[in-house]
Amino acid sequence: ITTSGIANYNFMGGTNSTSASGASIGNGVISGAISVDFGAGTGAIGMVVDHIPEFPYTVSGTLNVIPANNEIFDFNVRAITSDTTSGCFSGCTALIDGGFAGPAFLGLPDHIGIGYDIQDIDAVTGVAGFEFFLP
Repeated sequence: ITTSGIANYNFMGGTNSTSASGASIGNGVISGAISVDFGAGTGAIGMVVDHIPEFPYTVSGTLNVIPANNEIFDFNVRAITSDTTSGCFSGCTALIDGGFAGPAFLGLPDHIGIGYDIQDIDAVTGVAGFEFFLP
């Protein structure tokens, strides 16, 4: 993977979200984007996880990027929802872990795959894919 350049990725698909207890299944990620600065080893994520349709999670924050390890993961990512009974009503940690895939486009990977774990009272997990796009 390249160690220089900036790339942008849009959400392209993913699994349903599942609560850790198995009590609920949601739609998962419904929109989002990731930007990556390979030279600085940083990234940013913004996505919406529609686990309970009336109260989707907004997930955003910064990411660590280690091109040598083909790795992208959370540094400071938070989730928030308007559900007053949720542990994420005032914000909670969202764990992100993933990697880069596919043939290079202009020297940059053309896909990112991530797993997410929203640390609510009953954690919400899933996976999502993002594809390279030219702004």
